[in-house]
Amino acid sequence: MAERIEICEMSDDMRDDAIREASNAAEHKDSEKEISKAIKKYFDNKYQPCWNCVVGKSFNAYVSYQAKHFIFFYVKQISVLLYKMG
Repeated sequence: MAERIEICEMSDDMRDDAIREASNAAEHKDSEKEISKAIKKYFDNKYQPCWNCVVGKSFNAYVSYQAKHFIFFYVKQISVLLYKMG
């Protein structure tokens, strides 16, 4: 589960999917790049493209996104930023 949700501007179902997929990817993937790719692929398939996912231990971001399609949270001590382009 997410250790901490910083910002969530999406439905409860999307939020739960994001946390579940990130937790699963963090357990089964070897790199942050693979974790990010797995989360993006899941969201592109389930919620239509164009999702973007940034995963890492430390980063800054300033992005534009489609309303109600944004989440930033921590799982297993990594940051996950997931958003859909408008």
